[in-house]
Amino acid sequence: MSKEWIYEVFKKNGLLAVLVVFFIWQGNIREERINQRHDELDKYCRETLQKMIKENIEVIKENTEVLRRLK
Repeated sequence: MSKEWIYEVFKKNGLLAVLVVFFIWQGNIREERINQRHDELDKYCRETLQKMIKENIEVIKENTEVLRRLK
């Protein structure tokens, strides 16, 4: 990325404008990283829960079958 635009913004609008642009850009980068982590965590939770549900269904089936045999 060329740094010339920063100089032009500084020259036309001053240091305050450059700082505002910098902090907006920095906040945007942080938000993108947080969103990526959030998506990864959602995926992990969903996959883990799906696996646990499948395992629990199997255990419930097995327990139900054992109870039927005991009657």
